[in-house]
Amino acid sequence: MLSTVPDTWLTNEPGFTTTTDVRNAYITHLTARAAASTHWLPTEFPPPTERTGRRRG
Repeated sequence: MLSTVPDTWLTNEPGFTTTTDVRNAYITHLTARAAASTHWLPTEFPPPTERTGRRRG
């Protein structure tokens, strides 16, 4: 949640007057990104037999 980000992390951001403005900009950005996720989120994954890397478990 953006409400848990300390105000001191959001102060003095260029182009923003208040920390609330910064939080609202992040909310707008993240909402738009989530809405467009079908355009950037991978959907094709190799079958488990072709995957490399460490197995969990």
